[in-house]
Amino acid sequence: MRASRGPWWLYAIAASFLGFFTLEIYADIWGPVWIGFQSDYSNDSMLLRKVSPEGAGARAGLQTADRIVAADGIPIHGEKDFYRAYANFDLDARSRSRSSVKASRSNSP
Repeated sequence: MRASRGPWWLYAIAASFLGFFTLEIYADIWGPVWIGFQSDYSNDSMLLRKVSPEGAGARAGLQTADRIVAADGIPIHGEKDFYRAYANFDLDARSRSRSSVKASRSNSP
């Protein structure tokens, strides 16, 4: 007696899961550079809570408690605005192209 095979769509779903997990592993190993800071998006703005010394944010001169006003000319009022600008950032330190970030710095402790 011959073993029956599963329906074609079951193989298509299995292949898509396999492709997804392959992409996840690829992104974890060779994916984008970590931006190097943690932020808070309250009060209709972006406030940097912590800047990692080895991250791209520190290389750009950002400091803890900086308020990001705009990134690449896009006004930052919330998390979606920042991620819209971040999608086009070039964070490679060897790259010749640069992204611009406008920050306001509080002088109070």
